[in-house]
Amino acid sequence: RTYSATRSQLPLIPAFAFTSHNSQGRSLNVACIDFTSCQSIQSAYVMLSRV
Repeated sequence: RTYSATRSQLPLIPAFAFTSHNSQGRSLNVACIDFTSCQSIQSAYVMLSRV
């Protein structure tokens, strides 16, 4: 028997996540911020001030 197969690959981009407290002391060039996780306006400020 002869079998034939086709493979395709998807590009993978390494990604990681920080909590707002974990990112403290870091300067980030780019950030994707999920505001649904904000518990207060102060926590939104903390997230925005890192970028």
